[in-house]
Amino acid sequence: MGKAYLSQHQSIQAREYLEKAGEITKKLPDYSLEIEVINQLGKSYQQQRQFKSANSYHQQALNIAKKQKNRRAVTNLLHYLGNVSLDMRQFHQARDYYQQALEIYIEFGDRYLSASTYGQLGLLAQPEESYAEARTNLQTALEIYVEYQDEYMVTVTRENLEGLPE
Repeated sequence: MGKAYLSQHQSIQAREYLEKAGEITKKLPDYSLEIEVINQLGKSYQQQRQFKSANSYHQQALNIAKKQKNRRAVTNLLHYLGNVSLDMRQFHQARDYYQQALEIYIEFGDRYLSASTYGQLGLLAQPEESYAEARTNLQTALEIYVEYQDEYMVTVTRENLEGLPE
């Protein structure tokens, strides 16, 4: 129920269910569910622009994922932490998280998820007026989205590229 409310941007209702789920998952031997619930709590705070709380929950989930050596979860959480840092306009920190995530996505050979990170790196470079870097990262993301025939993300990424100054 928590994820359903979250997908409808009903963050407060989502948190009620997610907090209950968090209590249950702490008692289970499978940490992946606990990581997911804590991550979803972070997303609920991010939706309400409560970035410090969002960051705290994502960091908690990251710590558990690292302790459990769950590299897939670590990568996803690094990406989420990058998003929160970007929202907080902490560009250096966002870039660091995205670069770490990208390295692992490349290591796993996960081109599709790496496209999202390239796209975020492209968006991150814009407020810093690093337009060549933005263009390179967005172009890489675009090529991957074309390869995977994701027409929606192709359109979004093309629009981002077209919005860059020459």
